[in-house]
Amino acid sequence: MTTVEVPSGAARLSCDVAGEGERVVLVHAGIADARMWDRFAASLPPGRRVVRYDMRGYGRTALPPGAFSHVDDLAAVLAATGDGPAHLVGASLGGRVTLDLAATRPDAVRSLVLLGAVVSGFDPDAPPPPMWDAVVAADRSDDLDALADAEARMWLADPDGTRLPDGVLDLVRSMNRIALVNERHATADEVPIEPPALDRLGDVAAPVLVVDGDLDLEAIGLTADLLEARLPRAERVRLHGVAHLPALERPVEVAALVGDFLTGVEQAG
Repeated sequence: MTTVEVPSGAARLSCDVAGEGERVVLVHAGIADARMWDRFAASLPPGRRVVRYDMRGYGRTALPPGAFSHVDDLAAVLAATGDGPAHLVGASLGGRVTLDLAATRPDAVRSLVLLGAVVSGFDPDAPPPPMWDAVVAADRSDDLDALADAEARMWLADPDGTRLPDGVLDLVRSMNRIALVNERHATADEVPIEPPALDRLGDVAAPVLVVDGDLDLEAIGLTADLLEARLPRAERVRLHGVAHLPALERPVEVAALVGDFLTGVEQAG
């Protein structure tokens, strides 16, 4: 694996590249960084060039002051790591970023895999999730350790720390705390796409695999319903016993699912 820094505006995005073949670009969740893909990336079928990076404000990538676009950052990663369209795999926030790119720069996208994705412009009508009060209390107390812990337990449906394999909650707490610290001290503002992806879903021509877990927040399930209904070439898979980060919770199973989807796209031409 090779690690490079990709310039994008004032940021230098830390980016890992491994393998050769069709490009698969992994874009992490907002409570994570590129480490969430470790076992997933290792489990993907061989014969592909796997690219993953830390978005600005996450992991090894700093959050410089000023206006920025996660979509422009992803476009910079694509330009720096190969030619032609790529398969994009996005988790949660990363799903929003990849879908925004597909809506604004369709020529850059071979296919999309959306894992527990959110959609720009869409605010699902869902009740507050379990543990929401704990998240709000930790946020108000400005206790970042407590906030990172509460958010990890809420998003991963593991309130007492017994559902997930050893080390998963610890990793998510660690990744999320970096993002929370950067957010707390930020003087940066993300510029959204206009109009949002919600208004462009019918125009997304790429094949899309929509994946969600039945333990995820209700709002994410409603978003997956929306994507399945309104994307012209969407395939939907709901995983049982999985919450918000399928690629981290069940990396081998999800890598096989994604690998089969990518192979089907490539064989279709």
